[in-house]
Amino acid sequence: MRALILSFLLLSGSLSAQRYSIGLATAYGNDIETLGYQIRAYYNVDHKTCFGPEFTYFPETTHTIAGEAVDVSLTEYNFNGHHHLYFGLEHLGIYPLGGFNYSIEKVGEEEETAFGFNIGAGLHYSKKKWTFFSEVIHLTGDLSEETFVFGIFYTPSKSHEQHD
Repeated sequence: MRALILSFLLLSGSLSAQRYSIGLATAYGNDIETLGYQIRAYYNVDHKTCFGPEFTYFPETTHTIAGEAVDVSLTEYNFNGHHHLYFGLEHLGIYPLGGFNYSIEKVGEEEETAFGFNIGAGLHYSKKKWTFFSEVIHLTGDLSEETFVFGIFYTPSKSHEQHD
């Protein structure tokens, strides 16, 4: 519950900006080996540069560790930025991404927290107010993770003069 309240506060502060995008995604973490979900809210500096908070949650799954069945979950708070590159393509672009991370991993009754850095790349397809995206993110730090993300952004204030 604490995680959801903090996520809501981070996202609602970001949504007061004049030009923002809100997104939902599915994420797969290769270390935790499960599907999770993600919500994000980004501020769009212009049609190429954006940044904002993300909340990713990988729900509790059972893993076998040292011969014992143990429940494992992971919560990530990220703050990432993107700079989109179009290479003359009208709706399709790629982008590097980078940012900061705070993770909480629960293994059985134990909880570990760590700060880290995100580095990765993404691909997006934009059409009017909708953007479909996929990302590969490497989290460096004590709770390192490779995450594969597939999702959609909605940009309510996007005008047709902006790069679709």
